[in-house]
Amino acid sequence: MDIIYNGERLKYIEDFWGEQVLWITDPKQISMEHMKFVGGYPNEYCIYLSELSAAEQAEIVKQLREQLAYCGVNCSKCPDFSEGKCPSCRLTEWKAGDECMPVKCCREKRIDSCASCDVFPCDDMKEFYQESASHQEAFAGFRLI
Repeated sequence: MDIIYNGERLKYIEDFWGEQVLWITDPKQISMEHMKFVGGYPNEYCIYLSELSAAEQAEIVKQLREQLAYCGVNCSKCPDFSEGKCPSCRLTEWKAGDECMPVKCCREKRIDSCASCDVFPCDDMKEFYQESASHQEAFAGFRLI
C-alpha cells in the first residue's frame, strides 16, 4: 500500500525478513531521513518502521487503516477508491440492512476491523476469506497491522 511519509509517497511492505518497512518509489528518496540501503541493487532502500517515533508509526497505521475495508480488503487497489468514486466502506453512508456483513458486524461490536474481533476469523469470515485472491490477501494482510 502507498503511504505518505514526510511528503513522499512510499510503499508499505514487509521486507525479506518480515520487518515492516517503507520502500522507496523514486530514487531521489534515498536521501530521506531514516532511509537505509538494504540490498545489492541501487534501488533497495527503505525506512524501518521500528526506527520511527511512536507518533510517526501511529500516522502510518492510520493511513493503512483508511485504505483497508473492515474485512481487510485493500481499497487502494480498487479503481473506484483511487478515482474518488468510493470513500471505502468505512466512510460510506449505509442504509440500514444495506451494509455488507463485515461492516455491520464491526460497527455493532464497535471494533476497527475483523482482525480486532475476539473470534477472528469467525465461521462466516473463514468462508469469505476463501472466496477470491483479494480476500485471501486481505486475511494475510491483517498480520501487517
